Amino acid sequence: MEEFLRRGNLMWEGSRMMLHEHREALEKYHEEKLKQPPPDPSPEDLSEMGAAAMDSLQYEMDVIVTYWKEGFYYEVPGIIDRVDQARREIKFEGEWIPFHHLRWIERKDV
Repeated sequence: MEEFLRRGNLMWEGSRMMLHEHREALEKYHEEKLKQPPPDPSPEDLSEMGAAAMDSLQYEMDVIVTYWKEGFYYEVPGIIDRVDQARREIKFEGEWIPFHHLRWIERKDV
């Protein structure tokens, strides 16, 4: 075989590039890999979290709420504003969080 035909991939070496669409797709792929499944709290966990939530609501105690949103867990300190049993949600720091997205509510040590 002639020498110029055995040059491997050298013809295309200088023209390697990544389009914006490719980069965005790669970033989205890596973000999707990091996502976690939603929590599945047991009835005992819900009972303990309910007690902490009611203490925060009645006595304005600080709590740390860990919740799931769109594949990621967030841990936020604050005071629970409202508990809606009919809609099965809590209002925390101005945001409604469904019960089934709660991972844990713990009382903040003072």
